[in-house]
Amino acid sequence: MTQTILIIIISFILSLVSFIFLYALLRRSYRKRRYSLLDAEIEKFATLVDGVVSGGGDMEALRKAEGSLEWTAIEDLLFKALDTPGVSKETVLSIFEELGYTSRYIKSLRHGSRWERAGAAEKLGRIGCRRIAPQLVKGLDSDYKDVCNISVHSLGAIRDVKAIPFIVERLVKAIENREEISIRIIKSSLIAFGGPAVPHLLHEIRNPSWKVRAAVIDMLGELPCPESVRALTAALNDTERDVRAKAAKGLGKIRDPSS
Repeated sequence: MTQTILIIIISFILSLVSFIFLYALLRRSYRKRRYSLLDAEIEKFATLVDGVVSGGGDMEALRKAEGSLEWTAIEDLLFKALDTPGVSKETVLSIFEELGYTSRYIKSLRHGSRWERAGAAEKLGRIGCRRIAPQLVKGLDSDYKDVCNISVHSLGAIRDVKAIPFIVERLVKAIENREEISIRIIKSSLIAFGGPAVPHLLHEIRNPSWKVRAAVIDMLGELPCPESVRALTAALNDTERDVRAKAAKGLGKIRDPSS
């Protein structure tokens, strides 16, 4: 009896392993075929997209069903155009808008699955869609770490100054609650705002948490201005040595004669 049960268990395990292996092969074959078809569509639409981006093409020829292979190919070409030197970013953004990509991203950000929301946040940041900044701010409180991180990154790329206090608040919460949110991404996003971020960072310079003070001082060292220099100089007398070290490092980067 025991031997029969053992045989059944082994047979089940072997069948399961075989199924997983077969599924992996089929999935790999499907993805390979899809990428091959996508490359063909990209090649087909490349000239059309270049023409529309340069202002002389037929926009109607690029209107395709959402989610189709053609839609994805055109999307890929538009993102490539967005990163091409000399191309008008405003023109490409208007094409994203007119062809319905932006509205699709907004819809996915609001109502999509976890991965759809993260992907939409990343794409909206890449195209610099400022009108969606309030929705990205909501993403800062997402229960999903990846959605939060990408929302922060995209806000830094869009640089809507109204979002700064919310990002600073998220930084403080992440540090105080020891959350699994990327502090590095938050800091990079705030630094990307430049001067407008300084007043909001100075507000946290007296935070009871030395870790918050250290993070703020670290960022001020990347934002050279008289206010930063004064804050960094004062932080040389902080009770926590890590804060003092970051203040000295920041002053060394800024190299203001007064320090």
